[in-house]
Amino acid sequence: MKNITCDFLAEHMARHVPLLQGLGIEALIDASDITGFFDADLLTGVLNNTINNALRYTRNNIRLTAETREGYLVIGVEDDGEGYPESMQHTGTLSFKSLDFNTGSTSLGLFFASSVARLHREGDRTGSIKLHNGGQFGGGVFEIWLP
Repeated sequence: MKNITCDFLAEHMARHVPLLQGLGIEALIDASDITGFFDADLLTGVLNNTINNALRYTRNNIRLTAETREGYLVIGVEDDGEGYPESMQHTGTLSFKSLDFNTGSTSLGLFFASSVARLHREGDRTGSIKLHNGGQFGGGVFEIWLP
């Protein structure tokens, strides 16, 4: 378990700096030191996957966020791309979806993220993910909610 701070998010964004610079993408981190505990190894996998996806779809900006909301630690990855199609916008537990031959998507990353979220429990509360559009840039927003 690890306490989340701005440094934790910066550490993960730093792994992508050469690609960010090469593509001319600005990366922002909007988080203060927050008390929230999670499995750092599992969350690292989720962050790497969602940052990579944001890099694929963004135009110019990616933003990592961390805040407490409704008693949950909410970590977000936002971009300024076209956003999630209606069929992908989701809240709660994601079930595995087969390969989409039109996009090449397996949805395994989202299935993994949803599974990692569900592994985080506190009392009767369980983690989940949310996919929606908006955020600071108006594009796709991925959030993992951890109790």
